[in-house]
Amino acid sequence: MKNIPVLKLGPVLFLTVPENMNDAMAQSLEEDVLFQLEATRAEAVVIDITSLEIIDSFMARVISETAQTTRIMDARIVIVGMSPVATITLLELGLEMSDIETAMDLETGLQRLGYHLQAFENKTLDVEEVS
Repeated sequence: MKNIPVLKLGPVLFLTVPENMNDAMAQSLEEDVLFQLEATRAEAVVIDITSLEIIDSFMARVISETAQTTRIMDARIVIVGMSPVATITLLELGLEMSDIETAMDLETGLQRLGYHLQAFENKTLDVEEVS
């Protein structure tokens, strides 16, 4: 599969970069996000890069360009799950990421966008057994 699945929850698009990210998938990332922004009129995008232990210069450029084009489409973007090694790599590559919102995890990323997770209290699911 070439494309990365983009999920929508309310006004936010979510995508998780897979561990086996290849160049073809990376090239389609920015385009997929932009088409989904247009189609869904989402207000924000969260890209989870937790599975990427190492970020090369190509992937770093894709992330940076995706963030820039997302803002041009009038949406906010947060990159979540950046590892210490990936952070150091980005700095060593000389990429300026100060204009890109980042967060350690999904919950913090959503908070940066102004959304908060709320636990459901005293809720049960009625599950019907099907033979």
